[in-house]
Amino acid sequence: MKKLFAIILSLAMLTCLFAGCAGQNDPTEPPVSQDPTDSTPAATDPSQEEPADLSGTLVVYSTQTDADHEVFLKIFNEKYPNVKVEFTNDSLGALIARVKAEKENPQADVIFGGLSQSDGDAYVDLLEPYTPAYADECGIKTNNGCYTYFTYQYVCLIVNDEVLSKLGVEVNGYEDLLQPELVGQIILADPGASSSAWRQLQTMLAVTGDTFGDEKSWEYCKSLMKNCNGVSTNSSSTVYKSVYNGEYAVGLTYDNGAISLLMSGADNCRIVWPKEGNTVCGFASAMIKNCPHPELAKAFLDVLSSAEFQLAREKVAGSRGSNTTYTNDESYFPADIDDGVVDLDFAELASQKEELIEKWTDLWAEVNS
Repeated sequence: MKKLFAIILSLAMLTCLFAGCAGQNDPTEPPVSQDPTDSTPAATDPSQEEPADLSGTLVVYSTQTDADHEVFLKIFNEKYPNVKVEFTNDSLGALIARVKAEKENPQADVIFGGLSQSDGDAYVDLLEPYTPAYADECGIKTNNGCYTYFTYQYVCLIVNDEVLSKLGVEVNGYEDLLQPELVGQIILADPGASSSAWRQLQTMLAVTGDTFGDEKSWEYCKSLMKNCNGVSTNSSSTVYKSVYNGEYAVGLTYDNGAISLLMSGADNCRIVWPKEGNTVCGFASAMIKNCPHPELAKAFLDVLSSAEFQLAREKVAGSRGSNTTYTNDESYFPADIDDGVVDLDFAELASQKEELIEKWTDLWAEVNS
């Protein structure tokens, strides 16, 4: 009798388990309130076709913020509870240098962020081709077979209102950065080391002249360098953190970093979207070639490509996702931000990147000699 009761109990538990699985939400759609009486089965989640019993340690070289890491881990660990994720943060330049140095014996599995549409094939020899689970839902198609696009990036300025008030100036765009009161009060990153600084250079060359990279735009860059008074960093996060700490009045940064700062409660800072216009670029992650844990890396990129992750990330960190199947009504972006966007020729940028960064570096050395 006891044995019969145990069998019946086991069957009942299995029935409940399968019923629970059938009622899961489709992560490619924004979360909605679930009516407990609704028995409509959810759509199949492609990522669930991957083995859920993966285990081990996934090493991620990341250019992203702590907020990005936290929201990713929450979703990833629900799917793969036996996988430990270790993040190592640095600028893209430093991380690429590290991957190159470790090429014969890779120590990491994934580069998270920093890789952009304007890279062309610059890093393909360091990466492993992979098509993630939700690639068909992405608004940007990979240009090299290796990139998993997960976000769009706009550039911006971050200002400390308390410092600006003491200086007696207002900042509404790039031209305002040339005010004499701001000498030594501006911080930017090196475009040769930081992906967001490279984006800033692209944008300044696109919106401060009459045509991209003309003499007028480079004259602007030279004047800005003079006002920076030699202040530069290799780290994207140092820019917005230094402005928040009151060390500088203005920083040239990017949407994700600035919005994350505001979302964390920084009430002494404000985002300025340059009145001259903006540019927008897709950013990606990728699996490192011959990485130690390719199955874990694939699982990482599958989650990264999903609407579930990208919606959660936008709500926590502010950046727009590349997955086209979700909407967000809590955006930090002005409704008309795309009206001032200048289109970039990413293929041309990829071919000119080394030349443009070298020109910036030489001009910086000349101004600060």
